[in-house]
Amino acid sequence: MGRYGVDVGEFERLALPTLWVPADTILIDELGKMELASTAFRAAVADLVERDTPVVATVHAFRHPFTDALKARPAAEVVHLTRQNRDELPRLLAQRLRAADSQQRAR
Repeated sequence: MGRYGVDVGEFERLALPTLWVPADTILIDELGKMELASTAFRAAVADLVERDTPVVATVHAFRHPFTDALKARPAAEVVHLTRQNRDELPRLLAQRLRAADSQQRAR
């Protein structure tokens, strides 16, 4: 926001349909101030995290009731991106997603 703005209607027209495409994993980049301006987007993300499909999302570091609640969910794993882990993070996330997939298939 600041010097940028968001056309919420256009954002919802483009973003919301992509959240319902069948997938093994949902990747969201990002849950930040502009995305959180959409009530419909927040509702869709809240619905997604209730499903069995793993969700990987980048989330802003700022406090916000919606993202604070997501990060506090028992099943949520928060990984802080740092200069030290940024190069290793893709491999680490892929490893964790494969492990989650194996656990899901075992059920």
